[in-house]
Amino acid sequence: MIRIKTIENTERELVEDFKVFEDIFDKFGYLIDLGNNLKPLDDALKTDDRMIKGCQAHVWLYSEFKDGRVFFQADANADYAKGLVAMMIYVLSGHTTDEIISAPLNFIEKIGFKSMLSMKRAGGLESIIKQMKLDAVVYKAKKNEIAECKINTFNFEHTSKIKSDDYSYIHEPDSQYQPDWIFRSIVYQ
Repeated sequence: MIRIKTIENTERELVEDFKVFEDIFDKFGYLIDLGNNLKPLDDALKTDDRMIKGCQAHVWLYSEFKDGRVFFQADANADYAKGLVAMMIYVLSGHTTDEIISAPLNFIEKIGFKSMLSMKRAGGLESIIKQMKLDAVVYKAKKNEIAECKINTFNFEHTSKIKSDDYSYIHEPDSQYQPDWIFRSIVYQ
């Protein structure tokens, strides 16, 4: 049986990796290297419905559910965006829906991305995280469970619910964040 590292252990590992670099440009260089090591996404999967809304660059995210775990693949047309999505895949891919949904992702602030990223890049990272967590919520709902996801990123908190009968997205009326992205359907295998 293959043992998958916990999300928390992977986060700690990334924080340590980034600590090596004191200069902000070196940290961005390392982020770009992460993106360069991302497994290429098949061009057939680079469709409009897989494009993450809210990113300045074109970022395509593909997910699949197998053996009780969610696996992600992605690509982007910009180095920084590709590095950010590669980092998030490294942290979240291969985990259960509950692990992905509940992951606090505190490593982002520990690395210093809160102060390093421009508002547009920070918004893109938030969109990547939201979509990955929402994909996990949909897979959980498709197992005939009502899935709820409180998405915490470094700039906002948002609650989403998916009903198992129609997989519809329910926006919580008390949430202060009004989503400007489109909830997308994913294939359950």
